[in-house]
Amino acid sequence: VNPVIEVILDPGAAKQELDKLKKLGFKAYTEKVGDKVRVRVGPYAEREKAEKISQQLEKRGLNPVVMSVR
Repeated sequence: VNPVIEVILDPGAAKQELDKLKKLGFKAYTEKVGDKVRVRVGPYAEREKAEKISQQLEKRGLNPVVMSVR
């Protein structure tokens, strides 16, 4: 189980944010959920690292959630 950071956005905003995150060097990807899109960053080996990255994303105006996925 590895922590990832998730932000849920509308499809247009998700594509833009995904492109920005990748340009900044983040390992980011998307998953469609109904009419929204999850933008996920990670996974990270340690939750502490994910929390630090989450704080960076908050400074970008996002509302990230750190969660564990399998």
